[in-house]
Amino acid sequence: MIGSLYWSNVRNAKLELAKATPLAAKWQKGTLTYDNSQTWQFNLLHAYWNGSLQRRVRELTANCSHSCQSTLASKVKLVTHLNYSQVSFRLSTGHP
Repeated sequence: MIGSLYWSNVRNAKLELAKATPLAAKWQKGTLTYDNSQTWQFNLLHAYWNGSLQRRVRELTANCSHSCQSTLASKVKLVTHLNYSQVSFRLSTGHP
């Protein structure tokens, strides 16, 4: 349960950062202003500009406990194994 909560926090932090990046570009172009932005957009931009969004993503990913790292490692191994199996099947059968 704690691991899923951790990954949920990481996903949310990365999502906020992904939302803020195009908002900052729109602000630079002048298409997004204080007058035509919503409160959540302006708050998100402030967090992006002062670096707290980036810092939150870095801290969450850096503070991954040993169990989180082993969960991630097992997911990577599973994907690698599946990809290897698919490639070796394709090579042995001649299927694309």
